[in-house]
Amino acid sequence: MAAVVLGGKPLWLLDEPDAGLDAASLEQLWRALDAHLDAGGAAVMASHRAPGTAVVRTQTLNMDDYADAGYAVSVGAA
Repeated sequence: MAAVVLGGKPLWLLDEPDAGLDAASLEQLWRALDAHLDAGGAAVMASHRAPGTAVVRTQTLNMDDYADAGYAVSVGAA
């Protein structure tokens, strides 16, 4: 995460950034992501837990909705 936050890139690709984090660390993650989005950045995040509601801005995809299909067939608004 430090490399992503300090790298200054406009698009963050995050794979399970919340894995193994305690509540305080999760709050720091959501704040950093919110600040990035507020500054005009974009992010794609894969996670097994529901994200903080402040973080989800435009679209979310719940793979459980597509378990029988084996793949995602649509993406909906958050």
